[in-house]
Amino acid sequence: VATAEVFTHLLESLIYNNLDTKIKSVKVSAAAISACLEKFRQSPKVLCKNYELLVISCCLMQIMESIDENQKFERLIGLERILAQALTTNAGPSPFSIILQTLKDDLMKPDEERLLKLIDYVILLINIYSLAGNDVFYGREILNDSSFTKTLREEMKTLGYSLEIEYVLDLIYQRLDLILSYKRRYKYLNSLIVHGSDEQPAYRQSLLKQIFDLFKQHGNFGLPSSSISSRLTGSTNASTIQQEQLVNDIEHVPFDSFTDFFKSAARGFFGDAKPCITSNDYSTIVVFIVGGITPHEIQLIHEYSQQIKKQIIIGSSEKNSNGLQTHISSSKYVAQQRAKARDIVLCLQRKNIKLVAIDFDNTLLSIYTCGYYQGTVDNLLDYIRSTFYYFIQEILDSPSFNQTLHVCIVSFSSQEQLIRKLIEQAFKTARSDRIIIRCNSPEFISNINQKDFLGKEYHLSSVVTEIATKRNKTIKQHEILLLDDDVKKILIAEKFGHKVLEIRDEINLDMFKNFADHILYEC
Repeated sequence: VATAEVFTHLLESLIYNNLDTKIKSVKVSAAAISACLEKFRQSPKVLCKNYELLVISCCLMQIMESIDENQKFERLIGLERILAQALTTNAGPSPFSIILQTLKDDLMKPDEERLLKLIDYVILLINIYSLAGNDVFYGREILNDSSFTKTLREEMKTLGYSLEIEYVLDLIYQRLDLILSYKRRYKYLNSLIVHGSDEQPAYRQSLLKQIFDLFKQHGNFGLPSSSISSRLTGSTNASTIQQEQLVNDIEHVPFDSFTDFFKSAARGFFGDAKPCITSNDYSTIVVFIVGGITPHEIQLIHEYSQQIKKQIIIGSSEKNSNGLQTHISSSKYVAQQRAKARDIVLCLQRKNIKLVAIDFDNTLLSIYTCGYYQGTVDNLLDYIRSTFYYFIQEILDSPSFNQTLHVCIVSFSSQEQLIRKLIEQAFKTARSDRIIIRCNSPEFISNINQKDFLGKEYHLSSVVTEIATKRNKTIKQHEILLLDDDVKKILIAEKFGHKVLEIRDEINLDMFKNFADHILYEC
């Protein structure tokens, strides 16, 4: 439940798009989020561009309105952390079992001692249920007849809460129906911007409608076989009416490969223990993009190729500007990325950066482990951001490494051995053991004052001390660059005189290089 982060992004979006706001990011509340959302009414164009952020903000506002006590909110955060641990491992109880058991324990207590209401638990259950691949936001009929609702009713009946659960479900159904009506009303947002002013909804056309029109006009528009086009239309001989109906319904129906995954995920959600989902044995993935393909899309696909260590072949239904189909050599792409990373390392050295400190959760990795990861190191390798894979590799290969340029991992996680093994496997060189790792191990925590929250300052100070004593190198405050996804830690680091870069999900080597070249000032 990243309330502060969502609210910060909301404020930044308002400022970036010149929508006046006087709201201060002092305390996040449903009222403050609501006031921000009202500002977006001024510009439909900005509304469309920030659609996902606004949806998340609306969901967050609903949750905050339903939880009117801080104690309840802390309880939900605790549950969320437990679920994060459960979802990142193949062993142990399922998320459904965890929440259900917590709910049962709470219902055994007197009313005045309960931390959460029954409706709070059910909302949390529905949220996790939808993450397992079951979209419950199409109306009450789907949820009412689902195995989820039936199971929940049976469990509540055994506890003597039959009437209460029906009342709660009825309230939720009303909310879901309301969400459904908004979804239908703003369905045009899921579209491409076509001819005319993009601020006028009348000029919008459904993305699926445009794909369908292209198919009707150009046959299979250059597809290598009829199998892919039949996946879109359902049947190569289907009537136009059937095809139009499918286009209207296609976003409600997952494609075949996803269906199996969602079913497996749902079994893991409801079962006593999650099944181990193994990936298929394949060596090549073919990605076909309807319409033209942009350089940015190529970059994203190739970064994913490096992450999963599989070959990816890219195809497109339209030719690029020079009339040739887009083909990029995987080895050429890797060489380009390494060159960018090398430029970044050289630029940091020119600007007298001597210590690069990298956060672990949601920075080096694209996920949160919350310090509770119980899976294998091999599985975690897939979540190392390609940006940092290339960047760290170039630091390790640099003759300046361990002399005038040092690197460390700083994290609040207590799983130091896990991080060490991950680094060793990701960067198969003896030099990787010179990367300093500073975590919240019992030994480290015992030597710090936990009453004062100073972000990563204790970690950085400890690393600087180790470099001074063991490597006889002195590093000043302004010679440290911290890479972290947490805004609070970034602001604290700036107060201590460090250079900083906030890491977001869209980070890539081009953005990193632009920061190093043009934003990072010389020490």
